[in-house]
Amino acid sequence: MKTVTGRYGRKPANGSYPSQMQRQLRGGQAGKRYAQRAQAETVMSILKRNLGDCLRTRTTHRREIEMRLKVLTHNITIIRY
Repeated sequence: MKTVTGRYGRKPANGSYPSQMQRQLRGGQAGKRYAQRAQAETVMSILKRNLGDCLRTRTTHRREIEMRLKVLTHNITIIRY
């Protein structure tokens, strides 16, 4: 019998959506879209915390260059330590 852990404990999964949700959540989240999103948000948070949250340049082209330099700096610090 399939069960889904909910707010009030374990109860049988009825319907197709809870069963589908249970199948998708089985096992690790590695390689799944949510895990990738969480990892991207973590990296952006680290970048903002360590290198500042604003870009000082004005044009779009220069902002892209500045962001790439921040990412390069971040990657070098990771490799270094």
